[in-house]
Amino acid sequence: AMLHRREVKICVVMMFVVMLQTANAEATDEMTEGLVAAAREEALAKLEKPLEKMKVKELLALMEERGVECSQCQGAEKSHIVSQVKGVMHLAKVDKKAKAKKEKKQKEDKEKQDRKDNKAKRDLEKLEKNALDAKQEAQDEADANAASAAAADMTEEQRAAAREEVLAKLETPLEKMKIKQLLGLLEERGRPCLKCKGAEKSHIVSQVLEAIHLPIVPKKKAPKGKDKPEDVEDIMSKLKGMPGMENIKVFGRDDMDKMMKDKGKYEL
Repeated sequence: AMLHRREVKICVVMMFVVMLQTANAEATDEMTEGLVAAAREEALAKLEKPLEKMKVKELLALMEERGVECSQCQGAEKSHIVSQVKGVMHLAKVDKKAKAKKEKKQKEDKEKQDRKDNKAKRDLEKLEKNALDAKQEAQDEADANAASAAAADMTEEQRAAAREEVLAKLETPLEKMKIKQLLGLLEERGRPCLKCKGAEKSHIVSQVLEAIHLPIVPKKKAPKGKDKPEDVEDIMSKLKGMPGMENIKVFGRDDMDKMMKDKGKYEL
């Protein structure tokens, strides 16, 4: 029985607390509504003319001053717009400079974040591309090694057949190629000719014939930022296009070889 009385007392106290909180909340709401109404009436009293006599443009300006956009006011009746304005007249006017400053800051932050996201995206794409390039390079090297091993095991007849097949696919015969092209064929097959510098073209052609049956070795990409040294032929070709060099003969490697051969013809 004593326990029952105690529970009843607790229930009564809790009911009293709830009633007190509800009364306070209602009083607070009434005070808030009263303050809003007072602020609204004060703002309306300061207007030069009543809302009903204002143009729609002026009514929308009052809302805009308070940072409110009426999405339903487009094409709406004036009475609807007036009611919307009355509902926001208690709000304080927005400082345009502060608003512009805030919008500018938000825009700058967004642009900064966009740049950061774009950089992260580019870095990721670069990493993926480098990974694919490395994988492809490794595969090409493995294929080239396998082809080189197969070429090393060829018989003389097989080498001769492979040589004829490659020579038939060339657009220009070896004898009519420039020295730069011949050296390029050797470099493609991983057989740079160390003794070809200053040698006669016939010697270089014979070196190419000995290596033409070999598979082409994939080129390894040079690290970025390191410029490839210019070839003598490239430098000579640039000289030909320089102002004042139009009527001057610029001798290349092939021209020098021809001059050396001609010189030998006239020597006793």
